[in-house]
Amino acid sequence: MITVPGWAWATPLLVVLVAVDITDLIFAVDSIPASFGITTNVFIVFTANAFAVLGLRSLYFVLAGALRRFSYLRQGMTVLLGYIGGKMILAPVLHVPTVVSLAVIVVIIAGAAAASVGQNSRQTARTAPGARPDAPGGRPDVPGAPPVAPSARRSTA
Repeated sequence: MITVPGWAWATPLLVVLVAVDITDLIFAVDSIPASFGITTNVFIVFTANAFAVLGLRSLYFVLAGALRRFSYLRQGMTVLLGYIGGKMILAPVLHVPTVVSLAVIVVIIAGAAAASVGQNSRQTARTAPGARPDAPGGRPDVPGAPPVAPSARRSTA
């Protein structure tokens, strides 16, 4: 806010700040059903969402970077939300202990991360520096490798 004698002006930065805070609040409210999928203790759900509002903005950048690095994280989150939704629907007839729910969550996220790391390592092996363009994973700098045509050689200058 800029104050001029008798006036208070809102700058575009204030609009952005309000928009970000509203988005934080929407995401916090949106996560309440997921919290109730783990526990029915209202105090824990409330405090978890209060801390989520406080730390969500900084964790957004971590999640955005993780989505680029872990290509299967989005599918893992889909399976995770499906599990939590199913657990909430079946809660009146089936009680799943909290420890089991947390173990399932860890297994789903770890599985998505492991699949992503495996895929990334396969892609890195195919596009390794010095790899021959005509053979996946071939390396012209390895002794005994077939000769590379001069037109296929990469310039090192």
